[in-house]
Amino acid sequence: MRTAYSLLFLCWTVALSAQVSTTELPLMNEYRFNHQAASLGDSRALAAGGWNQNEVLNSAEVYDQLLEIWDFTDPMSVPRTNFTMCDLNANCVIAAGGWDGATSNHASTEIYDYEDQMWMVGPDLSVGRSNLKSTKLLDGRVLFTGGYDGTVDQAAADIYDPITNTMAAASTMASARSSHASVLLQNGSVMVIGGFNPDLNFQMTECEIYDPFLDEWTSVAPMNIGRDNLAATVLQNGDVLVTGGRMFNGDLNLFEGQVVAEIYSIENNTWTELTTQQGQSYHQLHAFGSAVFSIAGADNTGSGVTVTYSETQEFNQSGLEGAFDENTDVNRYRYASCQLGTGVLVCGGDEEMVGSASWWNAASSVSETPADQFMVYPNPAIDNVFINGPNLDYWRMYDMKGNLVLEGKTTIFSVSSLQTGRYILEIHHADFTSRQGLQRIKQ
Repeated sequence: MRTAYSLLFLCWTVALSAQVSTTELPLMNEYRFNHQAASLGDSRALAAGGWNQNEVLNSAEVYDQLLEIWDFTDPMSVPRTNFTMCDLNANCVIAAGGWDGATSNHASTEIYDYEDQMWMVGPDLSVGRSNLKSTKLLDGRVLFTGGYDGTVDQAAADIYDPITNTMAAASTMASARSSHASVLLQNGSVMVIGGFNPDLNFQMTECEIYDPFLDEWTSVAPMNIGRDNLAATVLQNGDVLVTGGRMFNGDLNLFEGQVVAEIYSIENNTWTELTTQQGQSYHQLHAFGSAVFSIAGADNTGSGVTVTYSETQEFNQSGLEGAFDENTDVNRYRYASCQLGTGVLVCGGDEEMVGSASWWNAASSVSETPADQFMVYPNPAIDNVFINGPNLDYWRMYDMKGNLVLEGKTTIFSVSSLQTGRYILEIHHADFTSRQGLQRIKQ
């Protein structure tokens, strides 16, 4: 087993447009792919599970950006691959579902606490499944959607509450799916996109939106092209960008990466196609201000032929900006990525199978997202709440049923009149709207 490099590790940096750069990091302690990564705070990230070419792993390791080292930590209770992992508040992470590499599609979850550096048993999902997705809601809860139970794809959805450490079944989706994409929209709803279901032409076009206030799913316009193992992100104007994913080519008898991306208009409920330079699947999208980068990925998977990418594509709200191939990263797919400080950690899934990792950093001149521009504190709150940031026009607070409970224009206000529980604070600025979860507690 390799140990992490020391502080003397020589880093390299490559500058991209939109003032985003990549920096090579020390190797992971263990090569892994089909694993997961999640943020533990400003300077630490957790990577866990996956394959190492021989077996499914339960091992986990933490990268500390300040010390520039990877350290093994407490392993998960069971091996997991094709699972999902999501950061919670207070330096905790939840891992859910996944496959053990043999017979079990797990219903179990477990929560990693960085302060204690150990995993704790969490509540079970309603159905054991792999290739599911998780989305953190504005109020801090986590929505789990879809997945494969070993026999069929699932329409199941569950919501985990980190305050009560409980799991509750949500309304089921209109369409069962696995290997789909899931994004949090600016209004606090969740959109699930595409995925795999042999009863729906295998690679799906179907999309739907979940309203956590009403616990309801609404089907919306389908994509023009079916795809699974795709990537999606929300643009600054609230629309949704979808790139890559697989589509089966019957003439060649193999899966091909999809070279046509699509942008979903929230206002018009329509999809617009744009041609890209690469057809990546098993990749990720990350936004740095108004720029979105599609990192690495693979093509022609599933037939014994795999073409991996190191190239990166840049998008903005209008479409493709360009592609970069100046060794911005190593060839990798089925990798993991997560927020780390002001940038993004990308790790594992590398073609060399050595556990390489890199850090994508946005320069300070890249504009922040609206949510980052306002600091709301304390949260949880007992009485007074403070809003620190750009000049606001007004704010509104809603309960979890979508009812307006408070509104005002001041940067200091009291929540003492509200019942204890979760709320959504919507802050309106001349150029954007920020929505954040806020919890009211007793003294």
